[in-house]
Amino acid sequence: MFCFIKKYYDRIGRDYQALLRSVSRMADGDLDTEITEDLGIYEPMKVELSRVRDGFKKAVDEEVKSQRMKTDLITNVSHDLKTPLTAITTYVELLKKEDITEEERRSYIETLDKKSQRLKILIEDLLRSARRPATILCCIRWKSMW
Repeated sequence: MFCFIKKYYDRIGRDYQALLRSVSRMADGDLDTEITEDLGIYEPMKVELSRVRDGFKKAVDEEVKSQRMKTDLITNVSHDLKTPLTAITTYVELLKKEDITEEERRSYIETLDKKSQRLKILIEDLLRSARRPATILCCIRWKSMW
């Protein structure tokens, strides 16, 4: 009888240590850890731990995707703001030249007006999107403007 209890006790200890090692690896960030061995009385915990691991993996994947989208949004916004600003700067430099005709001057001013209006709309969109969580709509509108 004692041998049987000792064997059962040792099995519980081994299963517990296997479970503990897996939990420790997951706590260290290894979300690919899978418990393949039979854990005896700890089997229900293994199943629940797998569900927790899957939930964490999903949350991490969603966070990575969210960060990537934020980075893409910032890159697009930066580019979209620089484009009209560069044009404005260029046309201001052209207007500074003394040897341009009145027709060229009017054309430059008209272009400056269009580019500054476009820049104004982009900035308004940016500010509006900062007030709402759905900033993706802003990106869609910006892309359709170009």
